[in-house]
Amino acid sequence: MKLLYSENPFQEKSAKMYYWDGATKYYTEPEEKTVHMIYEYFRDYSGEPLTCPLLVRGIFLPEHYDKRLKQNFFNLEIILSGTMYVRSGKILALAEPGDVVVMLPHEDHEFRPAGETVEKIGIILEGKLLDRLLEGIGISQSGVFSLSESDRLTRAVEDLREEMSVVAQNMVNADRLSAASFRILMVLESVMQRSAGHSLFEEMAGFIDQNIREYDLLNVLARHFHLSAYKIRKLFLAEQNLQPGKYIMKIRMQQAHKLLLKGHLPIKEVAAQCGYLNAMNFSTAFRRYYHVSPSCHRQRQD
Repeated sequence: MKLLYSENPFQEKSAKMYYWDGATKYYTEPEEKTVHMIYEYFRDYSGEPLTCPLLVRGIFLPEHYDKRLKQNFFNLEIILSGTMYVRSGKILALAEPGDVVVMLPHEDHEFRPAGETVEKIGIILEGKLLDRLLEGIGISQSGVFSLSESDRLTRAVEDLREEMSVVAQNMVNADRLSAASFRILMVLESVMQRSAGHSLFEEMAGFIDQNIREYDLLNVLARHFHLSAYKIRKLFLAEQNLQPGKYIMKIRMQQAHKLLLKGHLPIKEVAAQCGYLNAMNFSTAFRRYYHVSPSCHRQRQD
């Protein structure tokens, strides 16, 4: 996913537009089709608390253009191949394979392929309880998201597809479809939270690398990111299965190992560059970690 700031890919007039005014009706086909469906499931379950009236997997040609004004449903798009320009809410971005596009109800959205054919899966959810469910689950932002666990979402989509097929063939109670639709929202929230946590950890890990000389690094980290010790601990355990203090110790020792390999720095200077106030405390920590003193470790490397 790449955020766009200067270019506006939606100013071009050559696209064949699908135009949804309030999204009270589904696609109005232009004279020349710009979508080839691999599969499409459509059911009318108006009045249900939550349901999936439309699930499609299609190939979108470069001239396709979709514009929606205040759509009245929730839409999820999973990009399988190709790249696609997306304006969703206030976000203008280029969606890439593996990205997930989230389009909330009551907002304007538009998208089109970025000069190449795009294959994607599209899901529409609607229902009397849709707004309350989105708020309760915590899905509150439209946009394009690069999710590290998007395969979990794809599996949930396949489960939903199977339920839609069963319901269509056997005309069974729509509760099964509601349950599968709800699972889509729950999996989406989970992978979005996981992805956000992973991104935050990457930022914090970079901060630690850049500030490894800080003696009180854990408190410096908490102040910089405005997080409590509890939240930092929870994040590090989830990402590294390590307490934050032990993670910082690991990075300090890795840095010490690299500096000792250079051979010319005094132990006192190595200690200072690794965040220790004196060489004795550093040597004790180093011996506990590597089971050898810093000076012997250097000699072994030589």
